[in-house]
Amino acid sequence: MLDHVKLSEDSYHTNPRMQGMLTVIGEELDMPFYWTLEKLTGTLHCNSIPMVSLCSAILNQGYKVSISHCSPQSVKTNAPSWVMWDILKGWVKIHPVVMQNIAENSPARKILEKPASFEADFTKHPEASPASRTIKLVRFQVNPEPNWGPKARAGKKSERKRKL
Repeated sequence: MLDHVKLSEDSYHTNPRMQGMLTVIGEELDMPFYWTLEKLTGTLHCNSIPMVSLCSAILNQGYKVSISHCSPQSVKTNAPSWVMWDILKGWVKIHPVVMQNIAENSPARKILEKPASFEADFTKHPEASPASRTIKLVRFQVNPEPNWGPKARAGKKSERKRKL
């Protein structure tokens, strides 16, 4: 499909965006699920981890990782969930959270209280940045203008507005 889009540059008005999206999809691992950075760090109430650092830590553990086409802040990996949480525990070790601010029955407390089974290595891995990052094409869908999208639903006009 990407080859077709490249050969048909004049046929599609959104050709650069199509090329960017298809390139990201082509790099994506064939895994059914993905992790979002926001959910991972939000669950642990910790500072956000740069995508390159997260991808490097996964690769340095010997697993595969790719960016997901769903969001620029999402990854697909063959690493099991316990590996992902142990990597985040390593991040929290470097960038501590305030445990007093985390409720006793919070998932964050339960996850962080268990020791990690390995020391996460955040050293930049050569494959941590996808090749699509180097191309100058839109890789993810962006809103074309501010406040773009569905507007307010039509409703009944008030009696006063009808008279005007």
